[in-house]
Amino acid sequence: MALTRILDKLVQVGPGYLDQTLRTYVTENRDFTLYQSNNKTYAVYTYYSSGNFILEEAKTADILIVGGGGGGTIGNLSGGSGAGDVIEVQNATLTADLYKVEIGAGGAGGSISNPADANTANPYTGAVATAALGSEGNDTIFSTSIDTNQIIALGGGVGGFRSDDTLATDGGSGGGAGGGDIVDATGQPASATPDYSLGANNTSDATVTATYYGGNVFSYTNKGGDSDAVLNAVLYANGGIYQDMNTYQAGGGGGAGEKGEAGQGKKGGKGGDGVTLSWVNEVFQHVYRVNNDVYWGAGGGGAASKDIEPGNGGKGGGGGGASTRQSVNTSTDAETYWEGYGGKYGINLGWDSDKLVGGAGAVNTGSGAGGSSRLLNTDNAFLPITQGPNGGSGFVMVRVHLDDNFSAYAGSMLA
Repeated sequence: MALTRILDKLVQVGPGYLDQTLRTYVTENRDFTLYQSNNKTYAVYTYYSSGNFILEEAKTADILIVGGGGGGTIGNLSGGSGAGDVIEVQNATLTADLYKVEIGAGGAGGSISNPADANTANPYTGAVATAALGSEGNDTIFSTSIDTNQIIALGGGVGGFRSDDTLATDGGSGGGAGGGDIVDATGQPASATPDYSLGANNTSDATVTATYYGGNVFSYTNKGGDSDAVLNAVLYANGGIYQDMNTYQAGGGGGAGEKGEAGQGKKGGKGGDGVTLSWVNEVFQHVYRVNNDVYWGAGGGGAASKDIEPGNGGKGGGGGGASTRQSVNTSTDAETYWEGYGGKYGINLGWDSDKLVGGAGAVNTGSGAGGSSRLLNTDNAFLPITQGPNGGSGFVMVRVHLDDNFSAYAGSMLA
């Protein structure tokens, strides 16, 4: 129910009408907020979950659409997962209509249903290897009531893993490569599928065009980081020497603001930072009193081998990658595990890794999860990990341009 209708009805009926009607209005418009900046007035709608946006008259609007981040892979030395596509639309002239908002969930972390399979010397064979991959993030969609003129922010890709040379997958931003074995005598990665050491590509949906209702559309995506086997291949091909014969460091997931960092000889790749947008920062400063810039769509950090620093999550909420210390028979977690930090400066913080499991992507930031690691125990068997971290869910914000002064406005938000 539009606020203008409430005020008109109040004039006709009197104060007795006010209480129940305003209760309904507040329920229907959970995050409807007015603010002024530079002599202009804006109405802001924020969607943390799916709902509808009703516009009763044509208005100019800016839109932020963030896809869900990729879920974390739990194969050995996993790459960080990629962020969901971040799309902004500037100065679109939306017609009167009901617009559907579908928030993409973050991808689920990879899982192994039978714990016994995760505690064998080579757990990644056949179906088990496939099951350990995380799920790609889900798409976030903003569309008219009959699904025309829709705009889709694709979910993020997932990181690869070393065992069975499993590839990272493409997405809004691509997943990072899993930690790779050393290159062969020709300088190529030691695999029948050489691309396993490469980060996955970034993609945008074909419906993302140059304009949307006359507004300018911008899509922010990047590819995932390579494993350090690629770096060693380049060194070898140019007559150099390996940085480290055990090249096991995974790449970071791609972020909306930059590509995932490649694994290096002594460090897993950091997740790519998200993107920050000036008009969105203005909203958060005026409405939510957040004074720092806010980032969207960060990549997850890549895992690293024993006693190597894992990659941290990208700025905006990426999950941290996992690793272990050299001495594993110690008394404290800090002496046994090396945790990658979750990314800051999103509307929520990315999660640090937890022992061998990568950190989750921050909720409602579209950020990817961090890569997980493995630990050889005294029986030369893998320490079991059966569930990986989830990617961060998506987000939508609509900023409607009003008159220069606060004025009557017909619009509403429904769950």
